Amino acid sequence: MTSLYSWEFNQITLEAAIKQCANYLDNAVGLFYSPQFCCFGKLQADATVQNPIHIIALGKVFEARIFSESKQAELRWLNELNGNGKAVLISEQILDQESFINSTLNILENLDTIDQTYVLWGEGTKTKISEGWSLLATARIGKLYVPTANLNDKERVLLRTREYIHVVDDYGNVAVIEECLIGFKRVINLEQDKLNAKD
Repeated sequence: MTSLYSWEFNQITLEAAIKQCANYLDNAVGLFYSPQFCCFGKLQADATVQNPIHIIALGKVFEARIFSESKQAELRWLNELNGNGKAVLISEQILDQESFINSTLNILENLDTIDQTYVLWGEGTKTKISEGWSLLATARIGKLYVPTANLNDKERVLLRTREYIHVVDDYGNVAVIEECLIGFKRVINLEQDKLNAKD
């Protein structure tokens, strides 16, 4: 059984939330949404976020999910009004709460977990990208830069997640009550990967 800890911050900008939680976001990657784009970006030491095309304008983001596989933590942020919003840092590890200013700690206990994956649109291309990145492309969707190095032609990428399961009523029924992003997995054959996962 697993426990899940979350620290909640209110009325905070995305940039401030990143700086507040930087110690728990080593080598972090984020998924960023705005009215103009949906893209991945890598968190830099100066709390900026970059992908192969540009530095992501955090002030234009309305939702972000930033996760560190090495720290097993995810920071979520949602714009509520004029660039201020709610941020939550989630981890299976109990972190140093004293480093979080004006935060509220919540604990979910006795959770079962299931590791899952989502297939990202597009296939690997031979396009040369900056170090640590590859380009996925498909005619229907377009291009997506992913923080996975040296993808082969036609290779696919899975976004790895972990679901947290808990009893939700007096009859023993269970449901997914939380999900965290974990990392990426590259595969050549999706069908074979599904068969391997069942073994």
